[in-house]
Amino acid sequence: MFKRNRKQPSRFLGTYTLPGGQSATGELRLKGSDSLLRLYSDDDLTRIQAGSCVTGTAYTGECLSLIDCVSPGTGHTSSRDAPTRYHADVFPHYVAIGRHHLEPDQPYIKAIDFTTTDLTALFYDFDAFSQVIDAKPIIDVVLQERRQMRPVEAGEWPLVQYFTGRDCITKAATAIGTISVHHRPSHSMGGPTGVSIKNRVIVTVEPERSVTFRDAVDRMHDVACFLSMAAGRPQGISHIHVTADEVVEDIPRSFIIHPSFCWKTSDKSEQHKPHPGDVPLDPIRHRTEFVAVLTDWMLRHPGWRVARGRYLALLR
Repeated sequence: MFKRNRKQPSRFLGTYTLPGGQSATGELRLKGSDSLLRLYSDDDLTRIQAGSCVTGTAYTGECLSLIDCVSPGTGHTSSRDAPTRYHADVFPHYVAIGRHHLEPDQPYIKAIDFTTTDLTALFYDFDAFSQVIDAKPIIDVVLQERRQMRPVEAGEWPLVQYFTGRDCITKAATAIGTISVHHRPSHSMGGPTGVSIKNRVIVTVEPERSVTFRDAVDRMHDVACFLSMAAGRPQGISHIHVTADEVVEDIPRSFIIHPSFCWKTSDKSEQHKPHPGDVPLDPIRHRTEFVAVLTDWMLRHPGWRVARGRYLALLR
């Protein structure tokens, strides 16, 4: 378990490098379909071709990779008593943020993680987190570690909450790779304000061999399509991470991905939110059945992708 990082900034001021190697100062704003990189330079800026990639380094240290970019062109401002200044707007379809730059055409992505809208209903692992009803018989054992530092007195009404520690909910080997679903709990350290455990359920797709970034995204969409059918409504996708097969200082290279056009839930009302008892598959109590259905779905998906996509569009 770990404590999640603070909320990531949505604006990045820094130096950006265009496909031809030209550098310019710019500011990237992450805002979904309104995401935009605005560049400024004293030199005439090279026109950015559609589908190009732009890399940047923010003044705060993040490495930014803008993938599948589109630019309407460049412009300039000039006046009689000032030098000409050049500018350009760039729209990225994806932005990858990490300690290094992401090369989208290199087949080195070994895993992609993401969450969708109804994962907790589809993978209703009720007993993974709970509270001990009568904690008095075990509170002294729980406090042994803390009492090695200083005296801690137990009271009449102790509370003990827990996570079982089994993070993998289910796993299946499919045609697009190993698909697994995991708990990702975070917790506070406690104190006079209290203590808490929060959880996020994530899906991981691990291809048999490392793939390109675009291939990894396609596999994510294939799984999201299956989850949408299982939930009975289109799934929104968020919290996307990719992991490369390269290791730097014993740490795998990983990237946070911000898509400009991410899948969203068309109907956020509680009325159409699936109930765990109403979904057709139960990966907790009937894991073998779930794995068989998921495996067969992915095996047929290349030939049925268009039909399934049209049906999913009707659900939206």
